Amino acid sequence: MDLADVTRELMTPAKAISEIKVLQLQGLGANGTGGESAGQAAGLGVASPVLKAILEAGAAYPLLREMLAFSQVDTDKIADQARALLARLPAEVKGIPVGRKADALFFLMAARVDKRPTPDDRKKGKQLELARYVVHYADGKTADVPIQAEVHVEGYRQPTPLAVPGAQVAWTRKYEGADESAVAYSVQWTNPRPDAEIASVDLLPGADKAGVPALLALTAASGR
Repeated sequence: MDLADVTRELMTPAKAISEIKVLQLQGLGANGTGGESAGQAAGLGVASPVLKAILEAGAAYPLLREMLAFSQVDTDKIADQARALLARLPAEVKGIPVGRKADALFFLMAARVDKRPTPDDRKKGKQLELARYVVHYADGKTADVPIQAEVHVEGYRQPTPLAVPGAQVAWTRKYEGADESAVAYSVQWTNPRPDAEIASVDLLPGADKAGVPALLALTAASGR
């Protein structure tokens, strides 16, 4: 089973999808506009946004091993070189290419949640923004996709995978010799302008700096 097949299974909550395209995240340079990425420069062949988000979490090496198992990457080599890579990876990722129309985008992601709403926040219904995607259309217009802790994503390591109201639990696997599992979520964003071509997507830190996001895959889906 290849990544496209895996992604197709993860997207089962969506209805009437006739086409699914897994968008390539490799080949992004430090400014996210192309060229050799830090991961490729080190001979790792993995997308730098994934390394940036997961590795800067410090204690997230088990997540790195789990999530990259799909692509048959030498995770021992990655762990050995991770700290050297951090200095060369961007704090934000801009210009992830899409170049197509889509009825919906699916963000397969995990996160380290550092901050949660206070009791007072919860009374007021306030949520904390952990990350934000910016969708850039070919005509120059944009759309924001906020990602909130406890709404769209939970912590990457959990005793029991938690359901969240704004996403689906897309993947989980037990850590060897532990009672916890690594967990990834699929966040569906319905495009309000399905007839307009999406040029690219940016991944930016959330306004509340509530944690560290990891974008594992970006999928464009069309039902027509």
